[in-house]
Amino acid sequence: MLGHWKIHKSESILSTPWFEIKRDQCQTLEGVIVPKYYTWVKRDCVIVFPVTEDNHVLFIKQYRHGVKKICIDYPGGTIEEGQSVFVAAQSELVEETGYSTNDFSDIGSYLMDSSYSNQKVHFVLALKCKKTQSNSNQQEMTEVLNIPIADISEFAGAEVECLLCSLLTVKALNKLK
Repeated sequence: MLGHWKIHKSESILSTPWFEIKRDQCQTLEGVIVPKYYTWVKRDCVIVFPVTEDNHVLFIKQYRHGVKKICIDYPGGTIEEGQSVFVAAQSELVEETGYSTNDFSDIGSYLMDSSYSNQKVHFVLALKCKKTQSNSNQQEMTEVLNIPIADISEFAGAEVECLLCSLLTVKALNKLK
């Protein structure tokens, strides 16, 4: 039988501006007590597949402290409380690349890790992107890469290590067909 577990007790173990780790004591439908189940509570995020007016795709190259190396990804970030997905997409696009557009469309939304987290990742296609300013986030120093759309599959396959960015590449190219 499928259904929700009953939560007997829930406590915050660690709370930061970016996430919270909780420890729950749960009971399954079969009556089994799970004394310590840890979850990661995190705001939803957006990842943008930006296509310029001349049919190039924008990537960002930046240091990622989690893996302690320079990575190539798409622009993206967390969605602030009360912010729409497209407003967050525009904000991250401008902040990380200096490009902007008003031509956004939804590609899909996915659960990040449903076993341990509530976070949802939203994929957004941004068309007709134009350079409007310089990158503005001083904490995330980025180098913008401008790759012809015809070369994206090969480039992403060779250079992009992020699973979400790889999935976004496939989903965006399918949407553009």
